[in-house]
Amino acid sequence: MTGDLPSVITIEELAELLRVSLPTAYAAVKRGQVPGAVKVGKCWRLHRSTVLSWLVQGCARPHGGKP
Repeated sequence: MTGDLPSVITIEELAELLRVSLPTAYAAVKRGQVPGAVKVGKCWRLHRSTVLSWLVQGCARPHGGKP
């Protein structure tokens, strides 16, 4: 799936990538938990490679580790 995504993704694509609900994705972005998010007008856009790097870094931490 990630190979088909453009360099900028929507919240809907983020939710699909993270395999979470749309409200969960919106909440995480609004809380500043997801890097690479920018609000353009009323729409959120995310830099795909930043999100993917964040996921990889999070997976590299031991379980229960805090950022």
